[in-house]
Amino acid sequence: MQLYITMELMHPLTLPLNHRYQMQSAIFKKLHEVHASDFWHDEGFGEARRFKPFVFGELTGKYSIQKEEKTITFSGKVSFEIRSVDTSFMENLKRSFDTSARFTLTDRVLSVTECRLETYHVPKNAVHFKTLTPVCVHQTTEDRKTRYFSPDEPEFTEGLLLNFKHKYETITKKPAPDIVIRPIGAHKKLVTRYKGIWITGYRGTYEIHAPEEALNFIYHAGLGEKNPQGFGLLEVIC
Repeated sequence: MQLYITMELMHPLTLPLNHRYQMQSAIFKKLHEVHASDFWHDEGFGEARRFKPFVFGELTGKYSIQKEEKTITFSGKVSFEIRSVDTSFMENLKRSFDTSARFTLTDRVLSVTECRLETYHVPKNAVHFKTLTPVCVHQTTEDRKTRYFSPDEPEFTEGLLLNFKHKYETITKKPAPDIVIRPIGAHKKLVTRYKGIWITGYRGTYEIHAPEEALNFIYHAGLGEKNPQGFGLLEVIC
């Protein structure tokens, strides 16, 4: 399921260029309004590795960037999208917006003018996806350093496949099917900051062959790592 949120800005909204943490916090605040945030904020699915199978997109709308201040300023209408494979997550989030058409982002309370819940089904078993937010895969080295892989390295695709398997089996309680993921063409590197930590991701196109159920899982849960931080949101292009 996916939720489309549109907000009307009475005054310009200025945020840090890297504002995924602020967006994630605002989503948890909405869940808290309907007493549904504890599981998603503190727990999630799984034991050794915990997954929170939701993903959100970037704010879209008219904006300007202040390079020296490292901020971005939006004006007029802004919108973003949230997806999840968990129905209760989406229904609770929708209920929170129906109860209070407000979205508190940093210190601003924004007026929500549209909150639309939809269900999209990927109708085939071979799809080209385009990234709406960067996809990331990392590994912790023996000396406890973090290394992010690029799509032209085999570890990147291997990491995507392993991440899918872990997420799918943890959340659905079913064996993960075999799937094929192939990066296509050039991918653009993006380095961003989340809670003081640098994260490297890549924007681009992927060809994925999988059963329909698996493709729909990827579409709604996100591809790769750090989906609840706003990474791995995809759109179907063909």
